[in-house]
Amino acid sequence: MRFVGEEDSTIGAIPLIDLLDSTYAGFSGGLYPNASNDMPDRHFLEGLRRAVRVRPLDAEGNPDPANGAMVFLSMGISHTTQEFCAPSSSFAGDCNPWTFMGQAATDPEVNHTTLVIANGASGGTGPEEYDDLTDPDYDRIRDEWLTPLGVTEAQVQVVWGKFGNKKSTDRPLLPDPNADAYLLQAELAAISRTMKQRYPNLQMVFWTSRSYAGYARATSHTPEPYAYEGGFGVKWVVESQINQMDTGLIDDTSGDLDYTTVAPWIAWGPYFWADGVIPRSDGITWPREMFEGGGSHPSRKGEEQAADMLMDFFKTSPHARPWFFEPTVTLSLIPPEGPIEIPEEGGSIEIQIEIANVSDEEQVVDAWSLNTKPGGGTVAGFGPITLTLSPGQVKSRTLIQEVPAGAPEGSYRYDAWLGSYHSDLRQAVVLSGDGFPYSKR
Repeated sequence: MRFVGEEDSTIGAIPLIDLLDSTYAGFSGGLYPNASNDMPDRHFLEGLRRAVRVRPLDAEGNPDPANGAMVFLSMGISHTTQEFCAPSSSFAGDCNPWTFMGQAATDPEVNHTTLVIANGASGGTGPEEYDDLTDPDYDRIRDEWLTPLGVTEAQVQVVWGKFGNKKSTDRPLLPDPNADAYLLQAELAAISRTMKQRYPNLQMVFWTSRSYAGYARATSHTPEPYAYEGGFGVKWVVESQINQMDTGLIDDTSGDLDYTTVAPWIAWGPYFWADGVIPRSDGITWPREMFEGGGSHPSRKGEEQAADMLMDFFKTSPHARPWFFEPTVTLSLIPPEGPIEIPEEGGSIEIQIEIANVSDEEQVVDAWSLNTKPGGGTVAGFGPITLTLSPGQVKSRTLIQEVPAGAPEGSYRYDAWLGSYHSDLRQAVVLSGDGFPYSKR
């Protein structure tokens, strides 16, 4: 492998999405645990719950389906702001048309009714500018983006971010225990917790690692192979949360990432890195023309490729579908008030459900529900039921969920979904949903 500052069109590393049958410095690849690009089932399900929980809020963070907003914010360094917006003026939201925000602004499928997209990323910053609640960059985001767009911090619910450490070459490479990738892992975990404090209604964070940096000078902040190894930093912070929620064990480097208390749900966004001119499995390459003269920052072509990858990700991710697209239907549940506890001999739960067509066209959708058992695993509830809703139509009914005496004791969750049903939830299309916890003695 070649190293930093050699103006190379390839460094000989395998992209994480293709590093499935081998290792790098002794570490397995794939975006998720067990050298896989597939999110584990439990994390996938929690992501769907978070996605349907992204809903219009008022300025104080209270539900407001009629007049509220939900903010999708970027967070990161100069590359991030270039790809997300590359502002064409000082006005918040005035982004170049080939960037992600520029494309989203003219895309008729994107939610222009309740979704507000804001560019919190900024040049000259690094992870250390965002890992503490009092960092001034949070005030900058509020004053230069959120306020001019007419939204507040209480309405921020989704973040996409991309960081690289400053002066990465001051630190060793993997597998050294003090490698730069471990510092990035720790920083991303700290930023995730800090954002949850600053944005109390934050549900989801999607992290992306750097694109190719083989053309960058050795004096740049994150030349190769540091940019490549940064992918492991992202992979490990995502895995830390997955493993903690499965086992209760807190990773020493990441710290506490419990998404029921201190952190949002964390997952990969699009994976940008490819080995320069060598196509990865999906054909993506990063030739020299996609970077500016210094070889580090993306040129217009590079900004556009990254923006295209972002747009494709958020248009195809099941964890973005409920909030990124224009809303057509909604589902809400009203369970009994207070903690719901089923006695040892079994019992039932009375649930009010409301399904609405919020579009001006007829909608044909499926409704169904699932009960998640203690320790995982699901049991079907009602449905699927296919509904035809005329424009503006609202349907309400009362549901009874029976819980038999033989059901094991412990914590359960009831989730109802609206969209296109499939017995495999990964293959379903979820447009809206709602849920609540209950327990059985």
